Amino acid sequence: MNSRRITFAIWPALALAVMSMAQEPKNCASLAEMKIGGVEITKAAPLPAVESVPNKPGAPRGYSGPLPAYCRVEGEMNRRTGVDGQAFGIGFALALPENWNGDFMMQGGGGGNGIIYEPLGTVAAGDLPALARGFAVATN
Repeated sequence: MNSRRITFAIWPALALAVMSMAQEPKNCASLAEMKIGGVEITKAAPLPAVESVPNKPGAPRGYSGPLPAYCRVEGEMNRRTGVDGQAFGIGFALALPENWNGDFMMQGGGGGNGIIYEPLGTVAAGDLPALARGFAVATN
């Protein structure tokens, strides 16, 4: 199975499983121990609501306004060894708002670009990013 198929098969399962557990801070931190085939969760931590987000250089369409409290989950999926013997995988970050509205936004990273942007959902989201509107946001 190629990596594209694995990615599309894993995202829905990962997002649903994580969202069902991440509504409370204690559950957020416990997501680091979640086991899903082909997925390694390296970090899961609750982040408090903030009035202003620092605008990071290189991020697409920066946003510096308020954000709600959310659970941030980071990890890697489909870890493998390439033809040249170098290990690689698909890195990801999920932002799971405490007051989730039931919607999900996939914010891609441009494929193979080596950067995982902040999962705010600023692209194609209007003036207010998807996370600030209650969306769960994933980036890879």
